[in-house]
Amino acid sequence: METILQNLILVALIVGLQTSCSESGRPNSVKQSDKPNVELFTNSNKIIKNDQRSLNLYENIVYGLVLEDIFYGDEFGEIPKINGLAYRKTTIPVENIDALKSNLPVSSELLSNLQTINSSPKILEDKYGIKLSHWSLDDNNSLPQLLEKNQQKNSSITPVMEFSRVAFNEKRDESLVFVRFYDSEKKIQERYCLIFLNINDQAIYKKDVKWINL
Repeated sequence: METILQNLILVALIVGLQTSCSESGRPNSVKQSDKPNVELFTNSNKIIKNDQRSLNLYENIVYGLVLEDIFYGDEFGEIPKINGLAYRKTTIPVENIDALKSNLPVSSELLSNLQTINSSPKILEDKYGIKLSHWSLDDNNSLPQLLEKNQQKNSSITPVMEFSRVAFNEKRDESLVFVRFYDSEKKIQERYCLIFLNINDQAIYKKDVKWINL
């Protein structure tokens, strides 16, 4: 009886050792939850869900929101929905800072960051994960020349725009960007776009959009 018991213990040890070796030799599998989870939405308060957030990510969210608000809103007048939006690929410096300081909705922190981050330009993305038609224009011509070239290329009356870099407060729940808009009828219009975000551990939501006309 003792011999049988010893043999059973020996078999159990061998099986356990084989199982341990087999598991240690398996390649590490990547779970779906280990990958960044990104979701973009159009015409919705919910904008993005991502496990890895960076300044560039926040900037891209804001540029997408600005494009949507221009296209679907009426700040710059009605835009034919069969067309899209075109913008200069390189950001521009901010203007009218002194006039902006007198507007109560903008904090001193946001103004300071606006001037600091716009000390150097940024190359904008070609696409911002939104459904409306939009594209960048890599050209150094003036806005009227840019509009003419864009119309010749795309065979549509599409306004062209320029953006500054986006400034954020410390919490990144407030953002500010300078926008210069041009079409053949309304000529050049300049605004600041103030966007409030609602941020939690799972997602970033658009809370409100305010345009500041200087």
